[in-house]
Amino acid sequence: MRPRIIYYAILIVISMIVMGSLAMSPGLHRENSVELDGMIYGTAPKPFVYRQLMPAAVRLTVQAIPSDVRNAMIEKASKSSTIARIMSRLKLSGELFVDYAVTVLFIYVSLWGFLLSFRFLIDRLYETTLFFADAVTAAALIGIPAFFGFSYIYDIPTLFLFTLGLGIMITRQWSLYLFFFFIGCWSKETMILLTLVFVIHFYFNKEMDRRLMKKLLAAQIGIFLSVKIILEIVFYQNPGGLIEFHFIHNLLFGYHYYLTTFLSWIVLALLLFYKWKEKPIFLKNALWIGVPLFVLTLFLGFLYEIRDYGELYPILIGLHAHSAAAILNIPCIPKENI
Repeated sequence: MRPRIIYYAILIVISMIVMGSLAMSPGLHRENSVELDGMIYGTAPKPFVYRQLMPAAVRLTVQAIPSDVRNAMIEKASKSSTIARIMSRLKLSGELFVDYAVTVLFIYVSLWGFLLSFRFLIDRLYETTLFFADAVTAAALIGIPAFFGFSYIYDIPTLFLFTLGLGIMITRQWSLYLFFFFIGCWSKETMILLTLVFVIHFYFNKEMDRRLMKKLLAAQIGIFLSVKIILEIVFYQNPGGLIEFHFIHNLLFGYHYYLTTFLSWIVLALLLFYKWKEKPIFLKNALWIGVPLFVLTLFLGFLYEIRDYGELYPILIGLHAHSAAAILNIPCIPKENI
């Protein structure tokens, strides 16, 4: 029991450090662009305003706090030099302290949601030692700041729900899967990539009933389109467009990497394909979402903003875990019938 307590204590410390970096991310409040209060209260430009799961949760929570309590919290925060420095660095008004605090709290909860979901995924994928599963989970947590160095308020919740969706997909608990898919679609439209994983993995799976597969596919498409239509109707008057086009910018300025970074990517790629045939077929199939993610980012995002590839994160860590185990001679055997 004591080693487990120590392990979770270590995770708490690491998660607090990670949350510290995320709480100070410039993406949480971009002055004159995607501002925190604009996201929370629905005045942000499109397409950012469409990512409504986290803003709605924060907005409802803040509104549920009695006004006298909110005022007392703001007043107390104004007397703290530490909080004042944080708010100043993010260029946030002191009046938004409660909104900011609730946002950070929900991001931290989502961070732990990702942590537990990733461990759930690893446990469903591999037969391995407890120590190695613990180490991989901790490594996934440690790597988040590098992957989300410019994080918006919806990035970690989306990562959490996407990772959870992958794990539930493996277990084939389809009612639960559709429920969290529905929730995830309110977080970010890239949740549709779960549907792509579903199609790639189960289309040629002879063990799955074809009628069931078609019904599940239709349900996912229907859920996604319904959420998108509702969001478009609600926010049709907001500035901005359905998408942002950055293809020319990426052609001219999209390569913001040092040589050391480029070499690191090569090493990671070699590790990714090490003992490729022995890796779980589910993760190898899921990796295909990297193709549409790259194409979409090339035209609609920024190539150097690796947070745009966040849905690949649990897949890549899962594949690299197998390589690390093989190199270290640690048992890590993919489970069958996934």
